[in-house]
Amino acid sequence: MSVCFAAPSPEAAPRQWLASVPRPYLALDDAMAPALTVESRPELVPTARRWSVARATALGADVDALAVVELLSSEVVGNAVRHGLPDGHVSVRVSRSGAALTVEVHDACPDLPVVREQDAGADCGRGMHLIQALATTWAVRPDPDGGKTISFEVRLAD
Repeated sequence: MSVCFAAPSPEAAPRQWLASVPRPYLALDDAMAPALTVESRPELVPTARRWSVARATALGADVDALAVVELLSSEVVGNAVRHGLPDGHVSVRVSRSGAALTVEVHDACPDLPVVREQDAGADCGRGMHLIQALATTWAVRPDPDGGKTISFEVRLAD
């Protein structure tokens, strides 16, 4: 089954947009300090990406920061789905501290990401290079539950 949701309008709060999403596909920890959890399925990567953009918009992100959040969220969530546990879940959290947004993506697979040599002809393998190039900072944190959290920070315009 394919799930498709329209991108939220810039005025829409994440909670309003999420209210229309069927419950089997995601869960919300808290309305304004939210973490989105989706099943580890490729067709739900766009849902996580759109949610990340909606949350960043609600936190006051500028257009340039939104573009980076959209691209990098899609890369990290996509990698978590592609390389994670097959029947697992992926959680995304977006928060703001001062002039920066932090995006955290958690999955239950303990394997850490590998930054590969870039092959110009390859169809994949550029995600971590994009994160290195576009994020202000990024980190990988092994979690006590055996999984990991990958986080990246995006600086907001002055």
